[in-house]
Amino acid sequence: LVGSEMCIRDSSEAILLLQQALIVNPAHKEAALQLGDCLCEQGLFVEAASTFRDGLRLRPGDFELKSGLAASLRQCGDFERAIAIYREVLEEFPESQLVFNNLMFTFSISDIVPHSEVLETAKRFWKGKCNGITEDRPLPTISQQKSRPLKVGLLSADIGSHVVGRFLDPLLRHHDPNRCQLELISMKRRYESSSESLISMADKFHSLEGLPLDNARDLLKQQNYDLILDTSGYTRGTGLYLLADRCAPVQAHYIGYHATTGLPTIDWFIGDGETAAHELQVQFSERLWRLPRPWLAYPSDPPFPEAESLVEIERPILGCFCQVSKISETTLTFWGEILRRSPEALLVLKDRGLQDKGVRDLLEEKLTKHGISQERIRFLPPAAEWRDHLEFYNILDIALDTTPWSSATTAFEALGMGVPLVAIRGDCTASRMSSSVVKGVGRQEWVAETPLAASRIVNKLCQDIYALRANKKRLQHQVAESALWDGIGLSSTLMDCFENLAGAS
Repeated sequence: LVGSEMCIRDSSEAILLLQQALIVNPAHKEAALQLGDCLCEQGLFVEAASTFRDGLRLRPGDFELKSGLAASLRQCGDFERAIAIYREVLEEFPESQLVFNNLMFTFSISDIVPHSEVLETAKRFWKGKCNGITEDRPLPTISQQKSRPLKVGLLSADIGSHVVGRFLDPLLRHHDPNRCQLELISMKRRYESSSESLISMADKFHSLEGLPLDNARDLLKQQNYDLILDTSGYTRGTGLYLLADRCAPVQAHYIGYHATTGLPTIDWFIGDGETAAHELQVQFSERLWRLPRPWLAYPSDPPFPEAESLVEIERPILGCFCQVSKISETTLTFWGEILRRSPEALLVLKDRGLQDKGVRDLLEEKLTKHGISQERIRFLPPAAEWRDHLEFYNILDIALDTTPWSSATTAFEALGMGVPLVAIRGDCTASRMSSSVVKGVGRQEWVAETPLAASRIVNKLCQDIYALRANKKRLQHQVAESALWDGIGLSSTLMDCFENLAGAS
């Protein structure tokens, strides 16, 4: 049987071998699980769902196969069925951390379940599982801080070639060790050059890989951190559950997740005026800390390729290079209105999931229902290299946002390549990331809260399509000079935040 490491290393070869294994023994559960995972790794989500269904026909009710099916359906954008399956499995196995993690993540990227219900679900799961909960206490002033540097642990499953690792770079690169000693705590080692680079910037590194739960918690407690910062939330490989037994006087979340953890021992959620706005507090068990600037900054190295327009036709080229699962029904309501009021525009989409014909067919069907004909849609292949991916932005005139899971990395990439992003501002943190980024470059006029408003922004931008294209280099320069690329400023602001949160405890 093909091992899971091979599945990750060379999915194409693994898929062929696993398919052969299932021909020999169709009831082989591990082969079905690994094949489904490998298909998802390749972006073949409909095929993955079919594999898990085949396994369930031979093993009805199997816990892992049902979870795999839910995950593949979520990747296809079928949040309703994914949530229903996760709830069913969690009801049968109420202590399963993995299923709960997946349910919470699916909640965070969809608008099917009310925020109050999401928070209540988390509170029920964590009830009785948490130790070391402290009462609310007043924030200390800076004068109350200790004379020694703060000791901060950054707990992450994503130290390496991952968006979280990318956005940790400015904090680590520019931090002042005389103010904050930053220690990276890895849930799983990524043996990559980017991983080693991040580790070299930290003041210390710890690996929890392979450690039993109690040993990992003991290691964290022995470090005597003033503050532990979780950067994974309910994403893959998370170590959030370690913090259910308090491992530091103050525990907070930053970067990797975009909703409440619902974990009573997480004291703070760090965002900004958009992503942690006052009115969002009711959706969180954590207290919200608002940075006085955008909550992220993009690392300056490696540099972006030069922005230019490669489009020669007069028709506006609108596009979105996001995960296909972000293209929700609400998103399509916005896109449908935009394209209805811009009848000459083409829509260009790019994601690895669009390699799957089944995924493309489902998406085309949804787009048609929202008045977007197939003749106006173009699909691009995934790019092998990061620079190649960025250069695809040179064929776009305007980038379109998604909701409720809005653009974050893709927002930085679009703007960084001189492409205006029409952001959709919603009513939760996940749907405020793009508006934070767009406002961070001083373009509040590109933020919309309704489909009509979004269509008007697009129409205004397209009034002089040639001027829009000629402005790409100028916009790229403005973005590079903005807070979005100010890693030094972000690092300093975050150290101020850490000093205030940790206090003199």
